[in-house]
Amino acid sequence: MPMHDPLIAKLSAQIERLIAEHQALKAEHQQLQQAARTWREERQLLIDKNTLACNRIEAMIARLKKWDGPHE
Repeated sequence: MPMHDPLIAKLSAQIERLIAEHQALKAEHQQLQQAARTWREERQLLIDKNTLACNRIEAMIARLKKWDGPHE
């Protein structure tokens, strides 16, 4: 049995290292998912603001055309 002790210790250390690496990768994955959600929310906000600005500009152009009227 003493011959197996170094092997068991080595395997145990490798398992502990893999568990620690897994936990670190899991935490990083969660951070990346949160960052992706934040980017998607910011992107949608910018799209909404851009759409609102375009609508306002189109409305302003339409009002200006009405004020200008025909030049006859």
